[in-house]
Amino acid sequence: PELCRCCARWRSFALAMADVAERFLASVESIGALRKVPAGRLADAEVDAFNDLRSCLIVARKDVSALDGHAVDDMCHVLDFIMRRSQKKASVGRARECLGIVLCSDSWLHAAQSNTDLLSSLKELLADNPEILLKLDAAVPADVLIRPAQIAPRILAEVDVASRSALERQLWSGKQIMASFGFQFPSDVLGDQFDHATDALQRFVTGLTQATNFNKVALERAAIDVLASFSQQEWEGIMNFLWTMYKSGVRDSLHSRIRFVVETLHKLNPSFRVVAEQTRWGPLSCEVTAH
Repeated sequence: PELCRCCARWRSFALAMADVAERFLASVESIGALRKVPAGRLADAEVDAFNDLRSCLIVARKDVSALDGHAVDDMCHVLDFIMRRSQKKASVGRARECLGIVLCSDSWLHAAQSNTDLLSSLKELLADNPEILLKLDAAVPADVLIRPAQIAPRILAEVDVASRSALERQLWSGKQIMASFGFQFPSDVLGDQFDHATDALQRFVTGLTQATNFNKVALERAAIDVLASFSQQEWEGIMNFLWTMYKSGVRDSLHSRIRFVVETLHKLNPSFRVVAEQTRWGPLSCEVTAH
């Protein structure tokens, strides 16, 4: 029985770390995508990307192998992004915290050592941390070059099942929250209703990101299947919720998330496509956004 409990705890931990690895992959990709964000929306997008990165790293501190498996160029770009965040007074402490976690990984240390300018900047910022300075100067084993995360295939198969279920819950519950508001975004942008309604959008963002960012056919298929269960009337309502939210004066970072949801649903569901291509949605109309 004690052995079974130990196995169960390990399985639970491995599943959690696999989820962190996937979330971290999405975070790395979102930081790379900042290059394409228009200047007017870049500040908010960088704040969101940094917050997502930090939340992943805090969990990954338990097992930094969840951070392995990335190209050296991508790792250098993320490290440079963290360094740039450290130049902002409000973010310097959190940036140092992120570096302290990510540089516990041999593969990320190797990436830092591969770029002379980056390595020099890291040493300057972390000059009061002798432990990390020693790591930055130490030789890293050659086998860490893009080392894949070490998670057993059976565990990964179970993660796919768990991820599919989580994705379906995100999309379904997001729709239910929108329906609870009569598919109309609330006008009070300061109350609890705003937070609850915004959560509906975030659930769609999370589910659709999971379906489209990880190159997993099974997860995209799961998204297509659950979206196919939505009625035409519900699609009208969802689009109206997103449109009224877009017009309500929410910050630019939410505008970009709304557009992401509309454009992704347009690709995945033909019934939504019919609704979204109507010109009455103004700049959210996919006939407009396609040009």
